[in-house]
Amino acid sequence: MVFEQNFIRIILISIWLQGCASSYGSQSHNSPKAAPPPPDITTLDTGYLETTPGYTGSVLGAEIIGVSDSTAEELQIIEVSIPVDPDQVDEVRIISPSGSTLKQERQAEILRDYENNNVGIKLYLPKQQKWGFKLKLIDTPEDN
Repeated sequence: MVFEQNFIRIILISIWLQGCASSYGSQSHNSPKAAPPPPDITTLDTGYLETTPGYTGSVLGAEIIGVSDSTAEELQIIEVSIPVDPDQVDEVRIISPSGSTLKQERQAEILRDYENNNVGIKLYLPKQQKWGFKLKLIDTPEDN
């Protein structure tokens, strides 16, 4: 009888220790979380846009103002109005519907003509038929 009581105690203690060890082990061996991006860099995504004048994106409210072709340079010039302060945009990346970055023929031009209400981005892309894209607007910290 004493043997049975000691045996039950040993079993209960070992179950209790095993529970403590497993909960301690799961807390100490968690995989580290990915580091958050630096707080100074801000990225906005316009959502999907089509190269049709008047098309307005549903995510940020960007609107295609104009699409013209430059025959001399084989370029398609697209003007996009964005509801973001252009001073907060340092870099523009054009993303295809498949998620790859599209090659720009020239660097995107940030339009800041406040007097004529011409504020947005001018894109210079290879000449194509109507197609879609989205813009990543990147604001990077300025070097002091």
